[in-house]
Amino acid sequence: MAKISKRYQRALQKAENSFFLHRCDVTSYAEEITSWGEERKIEKAPTRDIPCRLQYQPQKQWQKNTLVLEQNAEAILMYGKDREIIPGDKITVWMEEGQAPLIFWATGYAVSYMGHNEIGLCAVREV
Repeated sequence: MAKISKRYQRALQKAENSFFLHRCDVTSYAEEITSWGEERKIEKAPTRDIPCRLQYQPQKQWQKNTLVLEQNAEAILMYGKDREIIPGDKITVWMEEGQAPLIFWATGYAVSYMGHNEIGLCAVREV
């Protein structure tokens, strides 16, 4: 892989910070089998302060040839290509300072675009 100049890295960081308006913590889980054969999930240390952008897309439904946008919305997390988020990871999104964080579970696999990755989120609740 080619070495990136410090100037180019700063420009990328500036562009990333202008696109990713929010911050998130990602907690992954590992499966462990105990000595007596029980399988359990162990929470790994979270990766903190990841630049991201939370976006909602209304769910669409057709009724009698009319498009109806439901109040429920699908949450999508956009984040940098240097991060990996897999299904089942817990995502804590910090929208604004002083506001309660939002908790999500990653669903499906990330879709990769030229400048970022996107993954669907579910189980929205406030802490």
